[in-house]
Amino acid sequence: MGTAKEAGRLRWFDEEKGYGFIELPSGEDRFFHRSGLSCDPDELEPGLPLAFETRPGARGPFAVGVEPLKLRRPGDRPA
Repeated sequence: MGTAKEAGRLRWFDEEKGYGFIELPSGEDRFFHRSGLSCDPDELEPGLPLAFETRPGARGPFAVGVEPLKLRRPGDRPA
């Protein structure tokens, strides 16, 4: 059984440093590392809706499986 995906918005991502933060609906930030991305870093821009899973870490929770959230618009057909 998999972990449920959460949603948030990209606060920022630094390609050179290899990490960034996702803003959760609660206003908290969730750290993620480049290795936790399930997409090309070039797809990331501030404010982009993201889906991810949270894992516990030594320095606090962090996000893995980070990918752009596929938003359905009225009239979209299921894939």
